Amino acid sequence: STDGLSWTSVTTAAAWTPRFEHGLIKQIVRGQKTLFLTAGISCSAGCIRYNTNLAGCQFIASTKPSCCVQYQDCAEYTAVNDVYKSTDNGASWQLATASAAWSPRASFGFAADHNG
Repeated sequence: STDGLSWTSVTTAAAWTPRFEHGLIKQIVRGQKTLFLTAGISCSAGCIRYNTNLAGCQFIASTKPSCCVQYQDCAEYTAVNDVYKSTDNGASWQLATASAAWSPRASFGFAADHNG
């Protein structure tokens, strides 16, 4: 999107597992733009759901590849620390590293310096 209102799909199947609470940052070096997608909560194995209305958060279901409701109370998710990159505006992605130097995480921030 150039305006944040109108969006165009550039790929039907990204290389990474479905996820949420991940980060995306754009880097431009000598005119070459690279997008980096990193970390977050992976949905590849599903999640384990619990009923928060039952005493002790009792187990009710184990789901497969789709994500459970985001931010659902008392659910178990798997954080990841992989990094993918794209040099063609997200049309294709390559795994940059399966395990970055930091621990798996979600809901984090990036900082960028326009001076490189």
